[in-house]
Amino acid sequence: MDEKTGEKKKVLIVEDEMSLRIPLSEELKSNGFEVHEGKNGLEGLEAALAVHPDIILLDVVMPKMSGTEMLQKLWEDPWGKTANVLILTNSVERGFVKNILGNNMPECLIKSDWDMRDIVKKVRQKVGIDPLPPAPVPGEQTHQ
Repeated sequence: MDEKTGEKKKVLIVEDEMSLRIPLSEELKSNGFEVHEGKNGLEGLEAALAVHPDIILLDVVMPKMSGTEMLQKLWEDPWGKTANVLILTNSVERGFVKNILGNNMPECLIKSDWDMRDIVKKVRQKVGIDPLPPAPVPGEQTHQ
């Protein structure tokens, strides 16, 4: 929830796999987000332009329109050029996405490396609810 306005932050999940889309939607709703969904890039593009979500969680490989095609079309819109996008992908797709989008590529999360709570935490950071973790200091060792 936005502390200044009292409104829920809007998340658009564009993901064709129900086994990920539905649990992620429920987890985000239970954390106070207004959630919108698209089952493919075409539905996602329509929803993004209609709703103007605070963040878009975008799959890459989908029917009707891929995530990269959706993103390129989204960037043609004045609002879409500034849209906050987080790509959810499989590791084998990451290089493919980078080749298509080049230096404009949004941050990517490898689906198999993240659980639902971690994705929600990342979303909270990206929309400004939680502070971002400090950037690592060059030359400083991290302890794990």
